[in-house]
Amino acid sequence: MHTDSRGRTGNSSDGNMPWNFIIDLGDYYELSRIITVQRHSGGLANVERGQYYQSENVGIFRLYIWNDELDGWSEAINEHTIEVPVGISEIEFVKLGEAGDMAYFYPDDPQYTKKTRWFRYEAVKGFSGNYTLEDANCLSEITLYGRKATN
Repeated sequence: MHTDSRGRTGNSSDGNMPWNFIIDLGDYYELSRIITVQRHSGGLANVERGQYYQSENVGIFRLYIWNDELDGWSEAINEHTIEVPVGISEIEFVKLGEAGDMAYFYPDDPQYTKKTRWFRYEAVKGFSGNYTLEDANCLSEITLYGRKATN
């Protein structure tokens, strides 16, 4: 996914158009964790770091679920920062980038969310400028984990 210069994080008044993924899960689920995979541009041989853990990829994101009781989005369940690996080779960046980065919805006490049919992923900041720039306009894949709600 690449929003080009029209879909970066930040305020629309600054020329950016904040973006979210909103996913209909098709039924009610309780979610526990997410794996995000960044966009890669390291060439066809796939042995160079490319954009992994740097420019244009999402470095900070927020997770939400739809709350049927409130008829609206929950408060952000978690804001997660993807840590940049230090002291590794180009190929190690590729291996980590291809595997993706896992985050728990509740990292301090891993558990499942309330049941929900809708999930929202909000891009907040990119990696650039030590997570200060609103240049996150790329993402490759999102994988959600959880269980089907029983009631």
